[in-house]
Amino acid sequence: MLTTGQGSVSIRTEDMKILNKFNLIKYDDEDVDLLNKFDLNKNGNIKILDKFDFVRKDLKFLTNSQIRLEIINSIANSTKPIRDIHRETNLPYSAISLNIKHLEEKGFLQSSCHGHVLNNLTKIFFKEIVEFNRSINMINKFFDFFNDHKFEEIDEEFLKDIVSLNNSKIIESSLTDVYRVHNTIIKSISNSKDIYCMFNFIHPDYPLIFQRLVDDSVDIRLLLSENIYSDFKKLMKTEIADKGLKNKNFNLKRFKNNKNLFLIGSKEFIYLGLFKEDNSFDQNRVLFSTNENAIKWGNDLFNKLYGCSS
Repeated sequence: MLTTGQGSVSIRTEDMKILNKFNLIKYDDEDVDLLNKFDLNKNGNIKILDKFDFVRKDLKFLTNSQIRLEIINSIANSTKPIRDIHRETNLPYSAISLNIKHLEEKGFLQSSCHGHVLNNLTKIFFKEIVEFNRSINMINKFFDFFNDHKFEEIDEEFLKDIVSLNNSKIIESSLTDVYRVHNTIIKSISNSKDIYCMFNFIHPDYPLIFQRLVDDSVDIRLLLSENIYSDFKKLMKTEIADKGLKNKNFNLKRFKNNKNLFLIGSKEFIYLGLFKEDNSFDQNRVLFSTNENAIKWGNDLFNKLYGCSS
C-alpha cells in the first residue's frame, strides 16, 4: 500500500504485471522487483512521493482490485461481452458482473448490447498510474542518489518526467579512485563538440578546460550562479573569452541567485549532480546517461533555466 497526502493506492506486483499488458508502458522483471521492494516509510520516501501529485481516488478505485484490473485488461482494446471476459480471465460470472456494474457507475466503461469497453478517461487514468510507478521504480533504483540530497531546484514539470533518467547509471568515486567523477566528466567534455553546463562552484580545472574548448571552437553555453560568475570570468583569459563571444561559440549567463544544481550535457550525454541537505555539492556521485530520453530531459531543463537567466 502506497500512502500519500492524497490517500492510499494499493499497488501490488501482480497488478503491475497486468498493467504491463496494456502496452502503455513496458516493464521488465527487474522493474517489478524494484517496485515490490519499495518501502514508502523508508528514509524519507514520503517526501519524494509528495512531488507526484497526480495520484487520486479514481486511481485507487481502479488499482485496489485484482478483479477490476483483469477486467480492464481484457477490454482495454476492444468491446467484449461478459462471456468473452470470463473465457479470457477465468473469473466467476458473478464477480465480473458486479465489478462491471461498479466500473460503469463510476463512469470508467461503457456498456451496450455488444459488450463493454473502456472510455478514454479510464485509459488516461491507467497511463497516470503506470507513469507514477515508473517514477517510483526509477527513484528506488537510484535511491542512494536521491536520498538526503536536494532536488527541489528541479522544476515540478521535470520532476514528473524524472523517469526519463531511468536508463542512467551512477558514476561514483571510491577510495581507490577519488577523482573518478571529475575525470569522467572532463573526458566527456573534452571529446564533445557542443556543451552546456550549469554549476555554482568553481573547480580549479574548469576555467582552463573551457578556455581550451572555446579556443578549439567548441560550442559552449555556461550558466553560473551569482556567487561564482565574476570569479569564473576572471579566471578565463579575456582574449579567448572575447574570441568565443565574437565567434558566437561561447555564451555565458548567470542566475540572479544561487542554484544548487549541477548539470552538464551535450547531444551525446548528460550528467546530473545534486547537492546535499547542507548545501554542499556531492562531488563523489553523479547520474550519467547516453539515453535519448535522458539527453532530451537534460537539454530541456537547461534551456528553460538558461532562458530565465541574464
